[in-house]
Amino acid sequence: MRTTVFVKNLRVQAAHGITETENRTKRTFQVDISIECDSKATETDAIKDTVNYAVVADIAHSVLTGVARNTVEKVAAEIGGKVLTLSNQIAAVEVTVAKVPPPLSYEVEATGVTLRFTQ
Repeated sequence: MRTTVFVKNLRVQAAHGITETENRTKRTFQVDISIECDSKATETDAIKDTVNYAVVADIAHSVLTGVARNTVEKVAAEIGGKVLTLSNQIAAVEVTVAKVPPPLSYEVEATGVTLRFTQ
């Protein structure tokens, strides 16, 4: 059965950005990940028959707290690429990475990017 597994509003303190200050100063990044997969877990009730959202969250956390990147596009690409390789059951992955709030001189709730990967 086609299923959507998701991780929503994962918030991680991390340092990414185009300025030296952004790469040194941690701020909140919010990540949403949606995974379209063929899951038999609705019938088997077995975690091996779906995508484990805990593993997906671990991947996102690891990428965000790892090497500082200049762009949220690169962060999202690394997360999406790693999630896509978890299982051949995965048809598509959508990753949104946002800075909450962004380092702007005016009030904005969030800025970010959404990337979609298919196989």
